[in-house]
Amino acid sequence: MPGDRPAAPPRVGPGAVSPPAQGEPPTLSRPTLVLWLVAAGLVLLFIPLALIASAVRDDVTRLDNDLGIIQASLNSVPTPIPEVQRLQSTLSALQNQGGQIDVVLPTLNAERPNWPAAMAAIANVNPDQIAITSLTQADTRVTLTGQADSDTAVVAYARALEQSGLFSRVIVQSIRVIATPVVTLTTSPTLTPTATLTPTASATPTFTPSPTTNPRDAFEPDDTQAKPIVLGQPQTHNFFPSGDVDTVSFLAKAGRFYRVYTSDLAPGVDTQLTVTADATYSNDDVRPGLLSSEVVFQNAGTADVIATARVTNRGQFDPDKTYTLVAEEIVPTPTGTIPPSPTPTASPTPTPTGTTPPSPTPTTSATPSPTLSATPNLRDPFEPDDVTPRGIAIGETQTHNFFPNGDVDKVAFVAKAGRSYKIITSDLQPGVDTFLSASLGTKQWTNDDYNPPGSGFYDSAACFTALVDGTATVTITNVQQQFDPAKTYKIAVSEIASVDVTLPPCDKTVEVARGPRVAGLAAPGLPAPAPVLTPVVEFILVLEIRASAP
Repeated sequence: MPGDRPAAPPRVGPGAVSPPAQGEPPTLSRPTLVLWLVAAGLVLLFIPLALIASAVRDDVTRLDNDLGIIQASLNSVPTPIPEVQRLQSTLSALQNQGGQIDVVLPTLNAERPNWPAAMAAIANVNPDQIAITSLTQADTRVTLTGQADSDTAVVAYARALEQSGLFSRVIVQSIRVIATPVVTLTTSPTLTPTATLTPTASATPTFTPSPTTNPRDAFEPDDTQAKPIVLGQPQTHNFFPSGDVDTVSFLAKAGRFYRVYTSDLAPGVDTQLTVTADATYSNDDVRPGLLSSEVVFQNAGTADVIATARVTNRGQFDPDKTYTLVAEEIVPTPTGTIPPSPTPTASPTPTPTGTTPPSPTPTTSATPSPTLSATPNLRDPFEPDDVTPRGIAIGETQTHNFFPNGDVDKVAFVAKAGRSYKIITSDLQPGVDTFLSASLGTKQWTNDDYNPPGSGFYDSAACFTALVDGTATVTITNVQQQFDPAKTYKIAVSEIASVDVTLPPCDKTVEVARGPRVAGLAAPGLPAPAPVLTPVVEFILVLEIRASAP
């Protein structure tokens, strides 16, 4: 209408509400609508949170109540009675002991020495050859001290212990030949000559078995173990004690002829001789009225053999019941010599000559085998050297072998005082394990192996400095006890500037003292000492016992 005020323009901006059109309801703007939706979401989120918090409070309250009940129950439990306390203490102690056992159980289950088997092996000796005099033990090490009738017996004993598998190491620490003193008329201060002295009780004694400290002959014991006899060299034996039997052995070559006989029989001696070679030959008396025995035979086999001669006595037994035994190789006469048959028969009848050994006479005519002189000698070229050593020059190397059974080799060289020497073996064939023993004056030097255990080498070496001028004798034995023409080795002797005991091969040399051999007659009126083995050897062995599973 004229005169009316004009209408105001509409508001524009956030939160402005557009006025509704004529006849329409009012509407909200978009931002306002968003705010209302957010507020509604927060309200909906608060409701579950409130419910969860209420449930947690209820759980906490319930757990507090349960804890109080449990604590009250624990506080209401009475103290265990004394018997239960003691049992609990015992249980704790047993649990501690069980823990200690668990600690030492690996040690208890570990390997340990087999003492019963080791002691049985040590005691397994031949009492005729070896006697153990003392035994000391420290941890797994055992030290043996004893006596033997020879150094070879000691080496064989040590090798047997080593091969038993019970010992990790067997060491021959020392071997010493001790004196066997004999009381003589010239050295006894309380002895005065009487009219009962016989001409045999002189200051210069001769070998008469009855007055010596050892009434047995020098080759004992030889009842079952044959002692070697050198062809052509007589041996003096006796028959003592009662039942004594003497056995000797020698190499009989294929096709060769041999003669074994007894002679110089003391009154009361009646020998019976049995020789075993390619066959068995036996003889009692050479002829009626002559009590000596004789066997002549040929080794008709195709191989060399070790002949064994066994002499028994059909007479009396006493130290003075002596006789002489000889084994020799003979050459057939142009008409030939046929040996006795293997059955026990008497030998050919010789011309009576008292107790002088009869000479062989042909029993039949035959042509000697043309191959006799061509029989090969399977021994090394230095034989025989078992008793008498063969010379070896300084700087020389010799090749020997161990044949026949029981063969021992000996060499000798001239040593000068103040000079040092080395003896060494080398090029040992399988089955050869040398043991060296060198002696000069009152000193002896020995060695078995100078290489360390496990090396597989069994060479030996002995080094020494001579204190006096003289002839040094070296004895070589095979501790493996294998004998065959192929069991060869080399031995060499050389002069060295000095002996260095810290370096091989001289570091394993063992120096021992050799006591002088004393001989003489027992004084009349004094009791004869008990017989002893001659020579007597003292030895010391050190054994390391090997650990084994329990």
